[in-house]
Amino acid sequence: MAKCGIITLTESTINTENFDLLADADGMGNPYLIFETGISRSALVSGFSSSNIPDLATVVRIKSNAACTNYIDISIVAVTPTPTPTPLPLALSIDSTGYPNYATACGFGVDVNPVYLEVGYSLPIPPAHLYTNSIGTIPFIGNSTD
Repeated sequence: MAKCGIITLTESTINTENFDLLADADGMGNPYLIFETGISRSALVSGFSSSNIPDLATVVRIKSNAACTNYIDISIVAVTPTPTPTPLPLALSIDSTGYPNYATACGFGVDVNPVYLEVGYSLPIPPAHLYTNSIGTIPFIGNSTD
């Protein structure tokens, strides 16, 4: 198994090119093992994506194989993704008393039961499903007056 990450080089001199990427495979700083080879400077400056970073690695070494053979070590920083909010179902009112609309039912003090429309639909027409709970796990089963 391996980690995935984007490795970005923010500075490099003109004599650096053809990079190897190494990592401290044991998380202790040695030995440094190559996990990517022949990476261009432009690829690293724009952000090089790798899915070969060793699981235990804590440092990535970016080493040039050109006239200048210097390297730079960068620490691996874990990034926690921001979760995408889950949309809630649209709440609708069902009048099981036979009144022709919500306003008439409310005018007579009738408590209308809320139901929830399946996420992704704006109208309660098939194949949309209705639910009795707001998280959409209990199906609404109507009767002849619903």
